[in-house]
Amino acid sequence: MTIDALRLPDAFQLYQEIAPFVEKADIHEESLTFLHRVIGRMRERDPYAYIRSVCLMSGKTQDEIIQMKSDTILQLFIDGLTANQIISLLEFGERVGFSHAG
Repeated sequence: MTIDALRLPDAFQLYQEIAPFVEKADIHEESLTFLHRVIGRMRERDPYAYIRSVCLMSGKTQDEIIQMKSDTILQLFIDGLTANQIISLLEFGERVGFSHAG
């Protein structure tokens, strides 16, 4: 499955889903460390944020996502973050003062 970059309104929605789980220092970490920390915080604070993010990035429903294997869901999450240049999106959101729930 190919994941494309989101349109701007959806990209800001993705920012709002992901930003509460990212600390400034995470942005400078290598990819695997970044993913581990963000997913870990999502699991601890709001496990459904992970599913909501994957739904948003993949265009799939929650029911469709939940029926997938966990490694497939993880790959969709990674592909979605990559396609949407999550680090640049997070930096841009902070620079323009875009607020997030959290």
